[in-house]
Amino acid sequence: MAHHKLNRRLLTLLALLVLLVPVLAACGGTPAAQNTPGTAAQATTAPATQPTTAAAAQPTTAAPAAGETETTAAPTEAAAAPTEGDAAATTPATGGDTATGAGQETITIGMSQEPPDLLPLFGSAYVSTIVEEAIDDSLVQRNEKNEYVPQIAKSVPRIENGGAKLTGSGANAQLTVTYQLRDDVTWHDGEKFTADDVIAGYNLLKNPNFKTPSAFVYRDQLASVKKNGDYEVVFTYKKGELDPTYYIVGNIGIPSHITNKVDPAKWDDPKANPLVNKPVGTGPYRFVSQNPERVVLQSYDKYFLGTPKTKNVIFRIIPDTQALLSQLQAGELNASTEDAHQINQFEDLKALEGRGVKTYTVPAATWEHIDLNLSVPVLQDKRVRQALMYGIDRKTITEQILFGQTQPLNSWLTPTNWAYTEKGLNKYEYNPEKAGQLLDQAGLKLDEEQGVRVFKGQPVTLELMTTAGNELRAQTTQLIQQNLSDLGLLVSLSYQPAAIYFGDPPDAPLAGRKYQMGLYAWVSGDDPAGFELYHSSQIPSKENNYTGQNYPGWKNERNDQLLKQANQREITREKRLPLYAEQQKIFNEELPVLPLYQRVNISTAANGLQNWKPTPTNTPPTWNAHEWVLNK
Repeated sequence: MAHHKLNRRLLTLLALLVLLVPVLAACGGTPAAQNTPGTAAQATTAPATQPTTAAAAQPTTAAPAAGETETTAAPTEAAAAPTEGDAAATTPATGGDTATGAGQETITIGMSQEPPDLLPLFGSAYVSTIVEEAIDDSLVQRNEKNEYVPQIAKSVPRIENGGAKLTGSGANAQLTVTYQLRDDVTWHDGEKFTADDVIAGYNLLKNPNFKTPSAFVYRDQLASVKKNGDYEVVFTYKKGELDPTYYIVGNIGIPSHITNKVDPAKWDDPKANPLVNKPVGTGPYRFVSQNPERVVLQSYDKYFLGTPKTKNVIFRIIPDTQALLSQLQAGELNASTEDAHQINQFEDLKALEGRGVKTYTVPAATWEHIDLNLSVPVLQDKRVRQALMYGIDRKTITEQILFGQTQPLNSWLTPTNWAYTEKGLNKYEYNPEKAGQLLDQAGLKLDEEQGVRVFKGQPVTLELMTTAGNELRAQTTQLIQQNLSDLGLLVSLSYQPAAIYFGDPPDAPLAGRKYQMGLYAWVSGDDPAGFELYHSSQIPSKENNYTGQNYPGWKNERNDQLLKQANQREITREKRLPLYAEQQKIFNEELPVLPLYQRVNISTAANGLQNWKPTPTNTPPTWNAHEWVLNK
């Protein structure tokens, strides 16, 4: 559903919302949001673990999803050369060089936003997840077929294969998950990856001083995490606590030999944590350098699956999507990721197929929406929220702005999710007359002389905030502003750089809940999750160290009961399905969030780039970067 960056478990779990992610990707077993804001989108909001979201993992939270762009000038060809001793081969090829023999050593990929960080288990921006996936590996990973396959683990632990066990029943039901680890995996500094690294990730996530949008599995559900030797780790849940995405609970490894003395409260402080400026992973590519114009990676020759087939991967940051399109046309880029394109470029992108560039389109796990801050007095009456939904012409948005490639959405789950239902949901078709009646009933009377709605003697003024530099968002918000103006509501528009909008609490608009109406996207995961996004315990505040991605501040007792039961008490789809069906009806009536539409993911790759396999989920296209080969 939605980040920011989807952290690894979030991405994986988030894979299980992943948007709003702002990064923004699962349900009950990931540190990151599953509905990542996109990822606000990027998301995170993974707010994404895979919440909300960013993105990584399992929750249906999301990370702010792809498309959360910053408003900065497009990089020039004279971008600073990589530092820290990069070989000449790490300098990206441009122009015709990309297709020559020299270009085969370097794959250059276009992105629209600089990753706000590349820290493990932190944040929820989807753009961060794209790069992180090439740098770091998980115990288990999703492929392009949406199947979980072993990576650092020897197998995916499941009840069916004995890797997980469920004993007892009801309140005495207890779940254990055992991972057998490979013994040939090393960090990029040469140190072995062991069970200690997984346990270190658990200790970090359960620490109340560590800021993370999605940690309830580690803080509330797990009883212990222990190792049997260096290459076996066992997760034991508390009795009665069931995690539907238990098989990815172990996707939390961090380089403990580097971080063992880092204060969890200072995880993102470059003076305290050396990983801030120099990420160290286990993946096919090691980090070389980063600046606002590019991220440079170089192949890791001791990678446990074999040395990657391409020596260098360079991500070029090009916030201006038209400039990025031009560089694709000129052959200066070998590929581009989902965050890099707007739907209004679809015809131009398809035209590139005659120039050797293939366009990939898949229904996205990302959904665009407007969070409503329920701390704002005028938004506390659900009739007002319903009026806003009736008063926004979502059909025109999808038909005219999105070229008819998608439909209005009426739930926080997308139609491709197994728990999605339309039964009993109000479709809220555009009806300004109905919207006006609801506003009248809620006490927002129209002052005929001034043409504005008045509430408790004051004109109703609302601010609609979203990311800067995004043409699609600009067009959408302008249409919404006009729609609501027709109802007599004064709506101002605020466009914020993604780094600020999806930034860290308490100052960030979303995570710090310092907004009125916030438009962004969550990236959904395979599993609906939703606990981090909409359970009242997940309202971020100073008191809970800003844990959770319930940015609207929604409180509903029955909603809480259903989400808790679906995420922590039941493990089969058969029993969870009716819980989510009822919960979606409550959400659809209460409308703490105004769902807009499901996105379509668009990425590109040169015909000569082999094994580019974009997924229909929040797993980024870099999931198999070690297999990429760029031919002449």
